[in-house]
Amino acid sequence: MPRTLSLIAAIVLAAALLFLLRICLIPKDWALLIACTGAWIYALVSGWQAPVVRAAGGFTLFLIAKLLYRRGRILNLLAAVAIAFLIFDPDQLYEASFQLSFLSVAAIGALAVPLLDKTSGPFSTGLREINIVDRDLYMEPRIAQFRVELRLIAEAIAIWTRVPLGWITQTLGLTLRAMLYVYEMAAISFVVQIGLALPMIEYFHRISFSGLSANVLVVPLLSAAVPAGFFAIFTGALAQFFQAKIN
Repeated sequence: MPRTLSLIAAIVLAAALLFLLRICLIPKDWALLIACTGAWIYALVSGWQAPVVRAAGGFTLFLIAKLLYRRGRILNLLAAVAIAFLIFDPDQLYEASFQLSFLSVAAIGALAVPLLDKTSGPFSTGLREINIVDRDLYMEPRIAQFRVELRLIAEAIAIWTRVPLGWITQTLGLTLRAMLYVYEMAAISFVVQIGLALPMIEYFHRISFSGLSANVLVVPLLSAAVPAGFFAIFTGALAQFFQAKIN
């Protein structure tokens, strides 16, 4: 597996594992610890490839920050991981893999995160549990107003269509969250393309604009494919184990 795909697979695997653990009502600290362990196990299985180890190291620092009740800021974690790896092997600074990995994350932390925090972030938070009116009291005024207007629209649609109000409200919330997701993927892809423009031209003599639209489809598909692949490997290994025991 190419190094870039290994890095993406490690990130997706940790995120999917963390999501599943949270669905199973595992406490947040334990879920982070298990996901971090999974990232290091994947790094071991993949042959300690540098991008995967860097991703696991960054996840570990994020876990430490959370356990110490500190906010895990992307740029601080990125700088700490970069310094640690450069102390161990300074020649990595001149590798294309190192530069592309850190420049892409730096672009997300320096440009994409502030952009999303000022635009879609508050609205994504406001769409959670849209049916619970009491949550409006803890929102900033424009987000509380947005929630109220969304419920009024849902009530009007429910009266016209005779569809239960709860279904309409949830459908509107999910639709808007999907639209915000598309916007966020496009914004992150655009920012990463800007951050990687010069290295891509230097190392590969090309610059791609297809990532702006491709990532919107690729990221969800990869997020589903990677956990499904590992689940298939795990269940296949179990089947072989029990078959050997029976025979």
